[in-house]
Amino acid sequence: MKPDRELILKLEGLGMLRLSEPERAEAEEKLGEIISYCEQLCALDAEAPSVPEGDVSVCPLRRDMPAVKKEPDKLLKNAAEIINGCFSVPEALGEAKE
Repeated sequence: MKPDRELILKLEGLGMLRLSEPERAEAEEKLGEIISYCEQLCALDAEAPSVPEGDVSVCPLRRDMPAVKKEPDKLLKNAAEIINGCFSVPEALGEAKE
């Protein structure tokens, strides 16, 4: 797709812009470059590469081990205030309460 004068005028109206003739020509050129780049991106193979089963050279991004459960009482003992069994975090933004 190549942008033409009609498309630039439509975008000018949608954007509530008023461009001069040189600016329209520049916008047409730059929009053409953007569309060309987008078409190149669309042509790329976006499928993830397949990994042969049993290939240990690939490292997962996270451990596949469950996290150790923490004891809530030990975690909550450091809380400034506990409400309904949860940490209560003091308000950091907004107006100061007196």
